Amino acid sequence: MSKIAILQNQFRLSGRTRVMCEVIDLLNELGIEPDILTFTPPEVGRKAGDLLGYKNLRFGYKQIAPIPFSRGWLWQILLINRLTWQHQEAYDWILNSNNTLHGLNPNVKYLHYIYYPIATNSTELEKFQEYRQTLPRYLYGRFLGALLSLSGQVESRNIYAISEFSRDAVVRAYPESASTIQIIYPPSVYEPFEPNPKRVNRCMSTGSFTSDKRQIDQLEIAKRLPEIEFWIAGAAKSSKYYDQCQSFIEREGLRNVRLIPDMPYAQLQAALNESLYFLHSKHDEHFGISTVEAIAAGCIAITHDSGGQREIVPDSDLRFRSIDEAVEIFQKLQRKSAEDVMTLRQSLQNHVQKFSREIFRYRIRETIVNLD
Repeated sequence: MSKIAILQNQFRLSGRTRVMCEVIDLLNELGIEPDILTFTPPEVGRKAGDLLGYKNLRFGYKQIAPIPFSRGWLWQILLINRLTWQHQEAYDWILNSNNTLHGLNPNVKYLHYIYYPIATNSTELEKFQEYRQTLPRYLYGRFLGALLSLSGQVESRNIYAISEFSRDAVVRAYPESASTIQIIYPPSVYEPFEPNPKRVNRCMSTGSFTSDKRQIDQLEIAKRLPEIEFWIAGAAKSSKYYDQCQSFIEREGLRNVRLIPDMPYAQLQAALNESLYFLHSKHDEHFGISTVEAIAAGCIAITHDSGGQREIVPDSDLRFRSIDEAVEIFQKLQRKSAEDVMTLRQSLQNHVQKFSREIFRYRIRETIVNLD
């Protein structure tokens, strides 16, 4: 039996962890129980699968070091890649879920699944929305990127990206990989579509409460569309930003908005299944599993016109560049007939079939079998 590890700085409730749970489930099917190498405490990490709907996963768990907080994504990746240097040699191969080829042991075989490569130079750092917002964040990114670039890079092989948008970024970061890198879209459609025709005039959104997710933009949109109910769900990752959103609601007297922190997954799916719309406002999202899930649940998705969202929502009439454009899209949709809305929903659902769980598992299994 192959001895395999999954390297991921934090194994908490997140899109990355959900993808890895699907991989673990597939490995279990192949008779393999991988080890998780992470900073997340076992009492948190071992519950993640259950919370994401994976009840019987079999895996070993190795907390590499007790990190008292989950923030500081860049330095954690640099640190865990270095701290696991000796651990890595104990495995036949490692699934690297840390978005960089730097700081790893060059004597180990890897399968790299990259959401978006970590910037190791100032040019690429400009493409990270979260590091363009403030000077301290930008300087932090420059410093950590420089450290990564000095930590050494493993060979550019067995690299898979989650989207065309992500692939382009990987090629910029590792140009020698241009001819070999492939795309495996993350699993985002899990069940057969069961469209609910009786929908509430509601717009859902999901995503951690952080400034780069731009929930404040969603509140500005909701302010101008009082006839539509807006439910904004997500983990309260930044309590400061969550409080800013709550203050905005109170200051503007918005009666059509609910903030729902840490909404249980089953409740979220039920809410999506009865909502008419879904809103995604982050710029340059690397892919956007939540958007696919919303479309699969029958929502009409309205997204920012950038990043991987263009691959999920091919209809440019549903993508916006400004708050004004977003409001106009909602207004046009509100005037459509029920038949036109149903046609639009069917078109979106047909498109997202390419992001199914079955296709992901087939591609990953194929990759594992042929890993060189």
